[in-house]
Amino acid sequence: MSIEEMITQTVKEVLVDILEELKPKSNAKEVMNAKEVGQYLNMSESWVRQERMNGLPHFYLGNKLLFNKEDIDQWRLSRTSSMNVTARRKGLKLV
Repeated sequence: MSIEEMITQTVKEVLVDILEELKPKSNAKEVMNAKEVGQYLNMSESWVRQERMNGLPHFYLGNKLLFNKEDIDQWRLSRTSSMNVTARRKGLKLV
């Protein structure tokens, strides 16, 4: 194998490694903005912005308000559970 072929092979291997690292990971967290969260929850963007003051998990990246989808799902489940407990205490049945 010539030096040129060895260099070419090495460059190819390095490029393959780099491309593999750039691929999105399956466990990567999905991040959404307020509008996307509103669409995801079937609510308005203004509702999302208001609910962040009431515990809707969020974070800022610079001055951008962002939400982690997994955190939103957990928050929604916890709210649903607490709503069921409250309804049972009041003798109500949720549909």
